[in-house]
Amino acid sequence: MNSKELYDSFAHVDEELLCETESASRSVFNKKRIVLIFGIIIIISLISVIYFINAQKIYKRVSFGDQTLGDGQDWSDIVSRSTKIEMNNTDTFDTAFPVYKITPHVFNAEDVKRLAECFGVTGVEPVTNVKDSIGIHISRGRKQIDVYCTLGEIGLPTLVYMYNNDNHYESREMTQTVEELESAAREIFSKLQFIDGEYEYVGITSTQTVSKPNGPEIQGRRLSFCRLINGTRVVGNGGIDMYFNIDGLEQLRITAFDYEQIDTLDMIPLNTALKNVKDPDGYSIDWKGSPDYTGKADSIVINQVKLLYVNQYSEGCTVLQPVYNFIGEAVNESGEIHINARIIAIPEKYTYD
Repeated sequence: MNSKELYDSFAHVDEELLCETESASRSVFNKKRIVLIFGIIIIISLISVIYFINAQKIYKRVSFGDQTLGDGQDWSDIVSRSTKIEMNNTDTFDTAFPVYKITPHVFNAEDVKRLAECFGVTGVEPVTNVKDSIGIHISRGRKQIDVYCTLGEIGLPTLVYMYNNDNHYESREMTQTVEELESAAREIFSKLQFIDGEYEYVGITSTQTVSKPNGPEIQGRRLSFCRLINGTRVVGNGGIDMYFNIDGLEQLRITAFDYEQIDTLDMIPLNTALKNVKDPDGYSIDWKGSPDYTGKADSIVINQVKLLYVNQYSEGCTVLQPVYNFIGEAVNESGEIHINARIIAIPEKYTYD
């Protein structure tokens, strides 16, 4: 073999080794690329699943604290595993509900003027004070009238009317009947034409009672109106509250919201919610109305079911949420006691705590 043939042989061997090396490199590269592609697919799939789950849970869920009337007794004091649930209500409800976005209604100087005019105060321009409230102050001797809008006690815009008269520092027993108070409240409400939305009279929602030697003395009462959305009552934040004493209206507070439908979601069926009455999301028990009632209930008889919307904007809930309010009596040998059991009707898959 001459030098040229030897050189050609080495070149041929080098070329074969180079081809084998390139082939091996391509194989390793292809395997790495396949692994990388599969890894990307898995990551994208996980992200998609997480996003889908989170996309469903888009609203903060409303919540109720234990609500009782009486001496701290709770739901477990009247309900046991053997308590039967009886349904006398025949009402039906839709299987879907409109979702309304909650936006606090911000009042302005024009609203202050309109409210003042409802009570005969005219020709006075509202002024803005250092606390960023806009108001009118009228002083007539010991009688003072204040009309203003400001951020309320829970951080919500509120429109307020206050009247302090000669007897402001002398609390006395009220003499008005319930009928007279309700008539006065409705008359005042009829003047509030500048407040948008439909409202419903609720009734007396609180009573200020003072103990006296001759017995308890009622010195103040609050009467309230609540907002309606398509005929459904909105509870929680918002509403119109009127505070009365012996001289008449002492204070009026208006907290309003604007509601915009942004979605439609399915709702927990009534029969499903009924099964949860033994363990409700919220409740009230009228212990004062049935002082002789004792022990666990043999049965809970539901006579009425109402659908409510709950506004808990102050707690970070940005939409109205539907709640079933089961109204009835807990019954046993000692008698019966009036109860309300509230079941949140929006499925948990749409909410987070």
